[in-house]
Amino acid sequence: MADQMEVMMALLRYELCARELSDAEKEKITPDMLPPLYEISSRHDLTHLISDALWKNDLLPVGRKITQQLRKLQLQAVCYVDLLDHAFADISRAFEETHIRYLPLKGTVLRRLWPEPWMRTSCDIDILVHESDLERATTILTSELQYQIKETSSHDITMLLENGARLELHYNMDEKRVAASAPILSRIWDYAFSAEGKYRHDLSDEMFYFYHIAHMAKHLMNGGCGIRSFLDLWLLNHRREYDVKKRAQLIAEGGLTQFEQAAVRLSEVWLSGAELDDLSAQMEEYIVRGGVYGTMQNHLEVERSQTGSFRYFFSRMFPPYDSLKYAYPVLEKHKFLLPVMELRRLGKLFDKNRRESFFSNIQAAGRITNAKRQSVSDFLHELGL
Repeated sequence: MADQMEVMMALLRYELCARELSDAEKEKITPDMLPPLYEISSRHDLTHLISDALWKNDLLPVGRKITQQLRKLQLQAVCYVDLLDHAFADISRAFEETHIRYLPLKGTVLRRLWPEPWMRTSCDIDILVHESDLERATTILTSELQYQIKETSSHDITMLLENGARLELHYNMDEKRVAASAPILSRIWDYAFSAEGKYRHDLSDEMFYFYHIAHMAKHLMNGGCGIRSFLDLWLLNHRREYDVKKRAQLIAEGGLTQFEQAAVRLSEVWLSGAELDDLSAQMEEYIVRGGVYGTMQNHLEVERSQTGSFRYFFSRMFPPYDSLKYAYPVLEKHKFLLPVMELRRLGKLFDKNRRESFFSNIQAAGRITNAKRQSVSDFLHELGL
């Protein structure tokens, strides 16, 4: 794993930092290295970057199946990002014409910091609207732009176009796992501004940075946030002008100073050659293992580090309101329905696949040793989480 990580980071530095590969690094990229390199990069949605760097350095073997796979994934990444950009342009046009204030988030904004927009892939478009505009925005998207609603949660609506473009229409910034960030994110519109009287709004640098850090922390607590978030973080610190004091003030107010410092440190290790310390090494292992969306094992270890055996089992059988409302948004307005939703959730265990998955996770959690629980607890404590 260490060799693959070293090679992958060298290729990512080539792509993002224009750092040429050394002869020693090139010698490590043998045909036998490509399959494991493909495996680790695909788990983090970075295969298209690895393919591009290998291709430009004439390191892809001719006629090999893996070469075809890498080039195909790169082409797919270019096409899908182009698809998302066109979809976002259509949404922007529709919202401008109907006077709906909207705020692009995440990849839609971040990819403008990357050397080329196609390099920063994302699975969807993320847009925030005011909750008071949600019904009108949804009507416009479904009736005029032909989006289909796939899922509704307590903070967003997931929609899909027939061509595959995916949209997450947010109407609040509910972050349950990093509680201290919630009061700040509830004021997100106070940090938004429009240009030239348009209805598109953009976040101030300090709020965009805070949201990125809070989002990373949330996903880490849920099992992992992927390498790409650290590449974004490095670019936010190296390719954008910012006020250090404004960023630090918001980060501190949200209780994320320790996490932000550790995340920045790891991004500097990967892309700027900073020294790997003990915390960075532990964070690296956790992040690399987790992939883009984290693993169930990471998720279980975090949960078990915070609860005893009985309390954990009880919370899985009867999740608290703050967790269950995400599965059943109706609870937001009708909290008295909590017992009904608890029973409804339990009723799903009659489905064999759901039941097997549920008890499999319970058993996996039960196998986590006290030593591992303590190790994860210490790790989170060092991160300030």
